[in-house]
Amino acid sequence: VSATGKAVTVEGCLSVPGFRGEVERFAEVAVEYMTVTGEPRTLVVSGLRSVIIQHEVDHLDGVLFIDRVKGIRRLTMRKTG
Repeated sequence: VSATGKAVTVEGCLSVPGFRGEVERFAEVAVEYMTVTGEPRTLVVSGLRSVIIQHEVDHLDGVLFIDRVKGIRRLTMRKTG
């Protein structure tokens, strides 16, 4: 429902294994949700929790972190296995 500030973090994703990249996101977000019993709640988070929520909401919108990487040259591949 709201977002403030800016933060750049290095992200990866199980949907794109082995890749990491710098992504700019909001530093703090407020989200509204419903509990399993249907009670409305608001959550305000910052730091890693804020990044995780934005990353997962992107998935719901069909966006991957690689769509948000700051400059394709900043996308790196890490050896797996």
